[in-house]
Amino acid sequence: MAAPASFESRYYLGEASLLKRWWRDLRIVASSARFVWLWFTMGRGLRARLRAAERDGRVIYMEELFGVGDQK
Repeated sequence: MAAPASFESRYYLGEASLLKRWWRDLRIVASSARFVWLWFTMGRGLRARLRAAERDGRVIYMEELFGVGDQK
């Protein structure tokens, strides 16, 4: 699995035309909108599971919710 690209490598254009800069800005807006959408949808479910575990007195591990990291 490849390492995620940095913000600079994905969005830095240097001396680019106005059209390229607008396209880059549109990609940034779309990426931000996706992040907000995921926060509202997936975050709501995660917060509900965490509240239920707290109510029941259980310990909930993030690995159980999202899977183990660094799988090869």
